Amino acid sequence: MVSRVMKLAANPSNEGFEDRLLVASAQVLYARGEVKRAMQIVRETAYRSGDGRYYSLLGLWLLEQNNPLAASGHFRSAQERQQPFALYHQAIAEAESDSLNQAFVSWDSLGRSKDSAMSTFATLMKKY
Repeated sequence: MVSRVMKLAANPSNEGFEDRLLVASAQVLYARGEVKRAMQIVRETAYRSGDGRYYSLLGLWLLEQNNPLAASGHFRSAQERQQPFALYHQAIAEAESDSLNQAFVSWDSLGRSKDSAMSTFATLMKKY
């Protein structure tokens, strides 16, 4: 199934859908436990397309794989591309990787959010 989807992605008639097909295949691989291969596909797609959603996905997967330091870098890339919640996820990754000074700066930025729930939560996180 995955190889069929990847072949579909390579078909010139699917050029506009290539990235989405590749990432969908990668999600199946990740769910099957083929983490390294899945991350490689999404990483290549993210670098090629510059799409912040793929950087966020990589960051979330890296958090699941207990690699918050690497996750933080991908969330930073997602934030640079104005991906929603990227800064929030980055702050979590920074805190989990013991980069507390950086996490404090991220939580401080989130504390100035227009979203009152996010602002309140970020203020609490700075205290911890």
